[in-house]
Amino acid sequence: MTGASFSAVEEQLALIAGMDRTIAALMRQRTDAARRLGELRTAMGRPRSELAWENEALWRYRAELGPLGVRLGMLLLEMARDVSDGQPDLPEHGKDLAVSRSSRGGRMEPEVNAALELRQARVSDHRMIVGCVQQWWSDSRTPDQARELSLLLPKLFLQFFSGTSLVLEDDAGMRAFLIGFYSADNDEEAYIHFVGVDPTLRGQGLARRLYTEFLRRADAAGRREVRAITSPGNTGSIAFHQAMGFTLEPGDREVDGLPVCSDYDGPGQDRVCFHRKTVPGHE
Repeated sequence: MTGASFSAVEEQLALIAGMDRTIAALMRQRTDAARRLGELRTAMGRPRSELAWENEALWRYRAELGPLGVRLGMLLLEMARDVSDGQPDLPEHGKDLAVSRSSRGGRMEPEVNAALELRQARVSDHRMIVGCVQQWWSDSRTPDQARELSLLLPKLFLQFFSGTSLVLEDDAGMRAFLIGFYSADNDEEAYIHFVGVDPTLRGQGLARRLYTEFLRRADAAGRREVRAITSPGNTGSIAFHQAMGFTLEPGDREVDGLPVCSDYDGPGQDRVCFHRKTVPGHE
């Protein structure tokens, strides 16, 4: 390599290093702005975060950077949640970074998750679950839309599938739930129908804990595959399922690079479909 080539390489390395410093500074600024936003929302008596706003942010990153942009967006949202939840601020430039992570290699789960009791759902939970859906989704839907969403959870799901559904609760009441069941048409599959998390506890690993327990129990019951669906616009759900090891099933068309099943739940009700093995390696 010639001297001129070495010089060009050094120039590009310096350029990239400068960009990295700029990006890091912008990430710190964004995290500070998110913290201030959370404080303002709390002062107004509202949850720190808003699901609709987070999904809009993820769509912006997808539009600019494609599917990998969603992963970057999820990282930025997670950083903002860490700060809002009282986690240490981002290190200043040049400070050593020492981060403790869980045995899974992911982000450290806050103590509040471990303090929650996980139990099997009961038929008597139905009224509470419906009320939680209408309350928890009020940050991203009108009251009528939140009530309509709760109609996806008729009592029959707990009358017939409480044994395969889960609840996380503490002294304050229900904080998260998962409604799922095992297929009656075959002995191999299970399905996750609906998951809800208290918006004040989002980003603290509750949904991951519910999914992990459902997968464990399904595998113990002899089920080998789990399926789930979401709407194409729910980028947060899509990113979460991919992070949990779910694979996107082929669709009949693509929307922003996502395989979409058109009219899956009726005219105009497109869905993104997922599946994964209960335990990796199962055939």
